Amino acid sequence: MSKYRKRNQRRRSLSAGGSISLALAALLLLFVLWLQLCAARKMRPKRAARAGPQIWREGYSGDGTTHEQLGQVHFPPVQFSKFETVTNYTKREKSTRSLDGLLKFSRTFYNQIFPLDPSVPRGYLLFVGTDHMRMGPKVDKNDWAAWLSAYWMFWLWVIVLVALIILMPFLGVLYCCFCCCRCRQGCPPCMTVENRRRRFVLGGCLALLIILIGLCMALAFYSNGLLERGLAKTKTTLEMGSVDTCNFLYSVEAHVNHLFKKNYEELSTHLVAMIMNAPQHIAADLNDASDANSLVELDYIFSNFEYISGVLENADYTDKMVRLTAMRLRDALRGVKRDVNFAATVLCGSMECIKFLGRTEIEYLDTSRCLHPEKMPDILSILPSMKALIEHMHRPGEALEKLHEMTVLITEELERVAGPIIRDIQNGRKLFGQQADRINEIIDVVISDIHLYTLRTTRAFDDLYDRFNETRYYAVLYISVSVIVILTLLIFALLFGSFGKRVTGVEDGVFSQKIGSYFLLVAMVLIFCVVSIMLMMSLFYVVIGAVAYKGACAPLYVQKSAPAMPIDELRSESEDVDQERSGGAAPKLSNLIIECEGENMIFKYLRENRIYDVDDMVRMRVMSPMESNFALFEDVDLSNFTLVTEEDKDVYMSVSKQELGLIHPSLWYDHLCYDYVPIPFDNLALALKRMAKSLSWNNYRGARSAFENEYINLLTFYWAYAPALNRHISKLITVVEDVDESILYQHYNFGDSLRILLKNILSTEIFIRDLGKTYLANIGKNLTAVINEQIDDYIKMVVYDANHEIGNCQPLSYIYDRSLDTICSEMVDPIIGYWLGIVLSAFLLMIVLCISHRLQCVYRQIHLKPYVPVEVTSTSCPFCMTRSQRLAAGGDCGCLPPSGTIIDVEQALEATANHPKTNRDTTESSMDGKNKLD
Repeated sequence: MSKYRKRNQRRRSLSAGGSISLALAALLLLFVLWLQLCAARKMRPKRAARAGPQIWREGYSGDGTTHEQLGQVHFPPVQFSKFETVTNYTKREKSTRSLDGLLKFSRTFYNQIFPLDPSVPRGYLLFVGTDHMRMGPKVDKNDWAAWLSAYWMFWLWVIVLVALIILMPFLGVLYCCFCCCRCRQGCPPCMTVENRRRRFVLGGCLALLIILIGLCMALAFYSNGLLERGLAKTKTTLEMGSVDTCNFLYSVEAHVNHLFKKNYEELSTHLVAMIMNAPQHIAADLNDASDANSLVELDYIFSNFEYISGVLENADYTDKMVRLTAMRLRDALRGVKRDVNFAATVLCGSMECIKFLGRTEIEYLDTSRCLHPEKMPDILSILPSMKALIEHMHRPGEALEKLHEMTVLITEELERVAGPIIRDIQNGRKLFGQQADRINEIIDVVISDIHLYTLRTTRAFDDLYDRFNETRYYAVLYISVSVIVILTLLIFALLFGSFGKRVTGVEDGVFSQKIGSYFLLVAMVLIFCVVSIMLMMSLFYVVIGAVAYKGACAPLYVQKSAPAMPIDELRSESEDVDQERSGGAAPKLSNLIIECEGENMIFKYLRENRIYDVDDMVRMRVMSPMESNFALFEDVDLSNFTLVTEEDKDVYMSVSKQELGLIHPSLWYDHLCYDYVPIPFDNLALALKRMAKSLSWNNYRGARSAFENEYINLLTFYWAYAPALNRHISKLITVVEDVDESILYQHYNFGDSLRILLKNILSTEIFIRDLGKTYLANIGKNLTAVINEQIDDYIKMVVYDANHEIGNCQPLSYIYDRSLDTICSEMVDPIIGYWLGIVLSAFLLMIVLCISHRLQCVYRQIHLKPYVPVEVTSTSCPFCMTRSQRLAAGGDCGCLPPSGTIIDVEQALEATANHPKTNRDTTESSMDGKNKLD
């Protein structure tokens, strides 16, 4: 191998070794870094656990107080009084009008003619912002072109009425010229039955028409009377509406004052009392959470030492008597047991006597725990220790004084913040009082506007009554007299036509059907003269009633059917001019009533019209931010707080080492009982008596005597000691109960009671030193939070009651609806009823014309007497009869002289004229003559 090759090989080995060393160094460096990271991770402090709710007392939630566990709050809520309304609104009078339904039904004519549209053609209704509604200038000018062009159905109706008004006089003239008294006679003998039927049918139709015309005129007269009384009733309605509006206003104001003033007064009184009592309340919560009540129990126990010492001293005699009497009774029972055993085993010895001992269990006669009072605590032994503790009665009281210093500290700390808080609460009274006064002023103005608009609406068309009252009176008088005359003539015509003599053409007389036809003719002439005037009056009232209907009744229907549509959006030019002159537009009546009607509330209307929004009160703040965020107990130092000293601890703990510390009622109750004999006493006595009687006197004389004696001894000993022992035990039980209630804690013995109470007191010290400051700050924060919460709850209650309880708009809408209904029923309905009655009467009179023409033709028909054939038994001619025939017929004719000359010529002519054949010929000749004239 050359030296160059060796050199290269050496270089390669050196480079390989260098790379290995570098790798090892890198690994070593990484290992060192890993160790540093692990050490840093171990040294890093653990992340603090998420803070949960503070637990002040084990087993208690919240702030660790007992009343919280019972579902009670720290600070009780305020109890507000409820507003009791006593408002009495006037009741709507029930309609007593007999034709009220017919009058309301008559409105359907306008409902069909006029569309459900609140718009009114300009110039016919005048709304004055400061006065009531009146007729417009076009009504005064009789310019109805715009009105008729707006309603085509009304235009057709007017055309019909005008056409009839013009045509009726011409028809009357034509009738008088061409048809009057022109009746076709026809064949009277052939048409007798048909004429009779026509007379009955046409007469019945005419009678029915007379009744209908009378009813229509009665409707017209009735409507006219209603119109006369309408204004008086309207005034009454106005007075009732005024009273109801005032009552509503007073009710709203009283409710607002109660809610804003009285309830806030109750709230402020409650909050101030809560703030003034807060120190005692917070101190009580602190004592409860820290279990400081144990100190009160300890003080109660020590304060009863003197009383219990006196009770025990007085009970020493009773205790001795219980012990003495119980031991005597026990010894007596033992003697009875010994003697019975001797009698059964020695004197008797029989198997029956031995079984008697086992059957009666007499061996347990003296084993009752009630007969061992020596096991009870000795009162004389515990009295010295009890009296020694009387010297330390002041120690719990001193600890209570230290605890009371906490109450003083809490009071001083709260007095620092109580003044500003109470001042803000008192300022809130003024704030809510101002809101109440402002609301009352606004509601007063709004309700006054509503009342004024109600008055204006109710007084609508007063000028209609004033303007046309005189003209209407004469027109009504003329039409009434004319129709009454016409109806009278028609009634007389019916009477004459129905009950008068038939027309024969010869001496018909006054009471005949022809006179009835004359009555009909006169009535027809009057009808032609009156109908046009009636139609003219009807046309006038139709037009005026239409304007009144559109101005008064239609808005009510529009409001009920389409309340979202503003009634008064389309106003006349004169109204706009009047509003401009008055300096501003008044609030819309329709919006006023629509938005405040039914179950709505007055505050909803105020809010929607941007007059007053009660919901803005939610943003009101009674407490200032400074008073709401007071920092309490920040400067309090409780690190050196103590309740008991070391000497106090030694005194309390020393009691547990004495006999006094073992005192417990159970030590007495175990032996203070009334079951002196553990076996049934009566059964034992009866068994002894039976056993004595069962033994034979001859064989067991001694045993029998022994059993009888022990029976007597058992009863004697028991009743000699048991009653007295019962009395002494009852007295001693009372003493033990006093000891239990006075110096023991939760039924522990005296030593354990002091030890447990001392432990709780030491825990109280630790709680107050370590957590007292934080706990007091938390309770103080709860106090300010409760004050703000109760004020916010009061504001929410005010807003809710204002929106749902105060100012129900039902009375307002009731007043407005009643006012509009008054206008329709007392003003518009009479107008409609009057022209409706006149129009119907006019149309019925036209029908009467046709029936009267036909009926008067029937009344004028000549009626022939019926032909009655007469059988001639003998000749009636006196000249042709012989004397014997005349004598047979009834005697000699005294009218003829013997010479046969006719003396009475007129009588003979009359007899000849009355002959049937002669009358028929005469009638036929007269009928032919009449037909020729016709």
